[in-house]
Amino acid sequence: MDFGYKQIRKLRLGGALDTTSLIALAGSVMLFHPSIKNGYLAAFNFSGNKTLLALTSLSMAMTGGFVLSVQVIKTLKRDIGGAFESKLNIRSAPTQEKEGVLLGYIVDTGEPLYASQDDMVRHISIVGQSGVGKTVFGQLLMFQQIASGGGLVFVDGKLDGETLNEIYRTAAYHGREKDVLVINPGNPQFSNTYNPILYGDPDEVADRIVSLIPSTESDAGADHYKQSAKQGCTVLIAALQKTGLAYTFIDLVILLQSPNDLMNLEEMLPLDSLERGNLAIFLDQYRVPDKTGQKTIDIKRLKETFGGIIGRLFTFGTGSFGEVMNNTSPEINLFDAMQANKIIYVMLPTMGKAQTASNLGKMFLGDARTIFSWLQPLAEIEKPNPPLLFFMDEVGSYATDALSRPFEQARSAHVILAPAYQTIANLEAVSPEFLQMVTGNTWIKVCFKVGTHETAEFLADNIGEEMQVQASLSIVGGNSSSGNVAGVSPDLNAGTNENIGFGERAAEGYRVSPADLKALDKGEAIITIGGSRIYHVRIPLITQLKSLKTEHPTARINHFKTRFARGINLFKSVQIRLGTESKERSNDAQSRWGKVKPKKVDAPVLVPLAGTHSAQKPEDSIPTGEGFNN
Repeated sequence: MDFGYKQIRKLRLGGALDTTSLIALAGSVMLFHPSIKNGYLAAFNFSGNKTLLALTSLSMAMTGGFVLSVQVIKTLKRDIGGAFESKLNIRSAPTQEKEGVLLGYIVDTGEPLYASQDDMVRHISIVGQSGVGKTVFGQLLMFQQIASGGGLVFVDGKLDGETLNEIYRTAAYHGREKDVLVINPGNPQFSNTYNPILYGDPDEVADRIVSLIPSTESDAGADHYKQSAKQGCTVLIAALQKTGLAYTFIDLVILLQSPNDLMNLEEMLPLDSLERGNLAIFLDQYRVPDKTGQKTIDIKRLKETFGGIIGRLFTFGTGSFGEVMNNTSPEINLFDAMQANKIIYVMLPTMGKAQTASNLGKMFLGDARTIFSWLQPLAEIEKPNPPLLFFMDEVGSYATDALSRPFEQARSAHVILAPAYQTIANLEAVSPEFLQMVTGNTWIKVCFKVGTHETAEFLADNIGEEMQVQASLSIVGGNSSSGNVAGVSPDLNAGTNENIGFGERAAEGYRVSPADLKALDKGEAIITIGGSRIYHVRIPLITQLKSLKTEHPTARINHFKTRFARGINLFKSVQIRLGTESKERSNDAQSRWGKVKPKKVDAPVLVPLAGTHSAQKPEDSIPTGEGFNN
């Protein structure tokens, strides 16, 4: 192919290396120039040593020519598509790592691009519209993490069952199928049990619960109620933990709606305990006399304090979510699982149960944040090794401001945070500060094709600008003619002129323009490492062996026995109380109206506690069997 002016411009010569090579070429030519050879060099008696002069000139020419030829070859390769076909012409930086975590293959050279563990533990963000390769890139990272024996947490905001199957097959291929744990409240039969409010001190558990409430910092009135709810949750959790009995979401719901159970909880605590004193002080503001003059709790005012928390907790304690999460001895203890390098797959049913799935994601991230704080002070040998990969797909649908702090501190806990999102609006919806925290605290940024100009411009600004040569070409032409108007002479003066002007100037320009980011192909990405190194890469697609798919067509759930934990089981006490009250009302009616022969009707069906199948008797409605220890 021709190597003309356009190709010369693509060389982008500059910097210390290119400047040195040009000086070397110019110097080799100048050494043989007559004015130099016979003039200045003759004065120093160099002219007689022609061999030394020739060798010096030759070495300078070879050095400069080699460097420039490399640049020319790279430009030619990019002009015809490089090692991989691409519409873009983006020059990648030289690779620095020869091994580590594979991120992709450089388009113009075909070289593998690796990131060191030190780079990875500074976190990685992935942005791109749907269907352009974010999940494929996540699978590439997760495959390597599983192969290295590292721990993995994958929060799936799209509920892709086949992705779980592929992760399970990968784990099985490396002999780690027993390490796979699944949190799938959309399908309790295909899930391990998990209780995110059972572990941690009262403040930590209360923070997870209150994180379900949207940010109220801009509204003083709403923030007052949120802080009051936080205080109430802390007091109740402390009281429950003081009893030494395990508790569940449904227990909290009952406490927040039942004056009798609140006062019974107060009586269960030792008289001289701090927890009883704090609970009594908290409840005093809601105590009112009932019809008999006895003190009771104004439950309406209590509900006003806790706002929408009760409804959110109720969804976790009932239905399919309750079957997974309403457990006093769950199979998944997040701290133990992370320390043991387990593979945890969290499936959020965002399409069918959007609000509840979002709340579960927030609760899980709150639990994970607590675990990160527990890992930080441990000795290096006790922290996850290799560092835990925490991949959050479609993070904008369930993230909260509370997640911003781990981006600053999770590195010391040996945790790699990897949020994936489609547009900057997904993060701005959490808060503008959250967007800045994520982009400002991720060392590696992976940019796939984006669909909005605002996102493309934001990413281009983050990638940065550089001095570029901007060329201009001007062409000016004209025709002129003159002669005598009334003359009969054939003589006529005529002339043409044309001026061509070419100019160049240095100006700041995008290293990768917004238009480039919107023009990326599927599976094509721009990766920046540390803000200074830019790479144009193709992401490889991981395919699994047919024999592996045949042997493990679908994932399996690893159920196992857990240590028995006696629960406070307020649901059963409510059933007993309701049954007693019903019997008393029946006896009262018989004493007033006489014994009436009952009609034959179907037995009443009680609403069972989440985690059970249909029940016809009160005792049947209590969870029993493996995994249920109430």
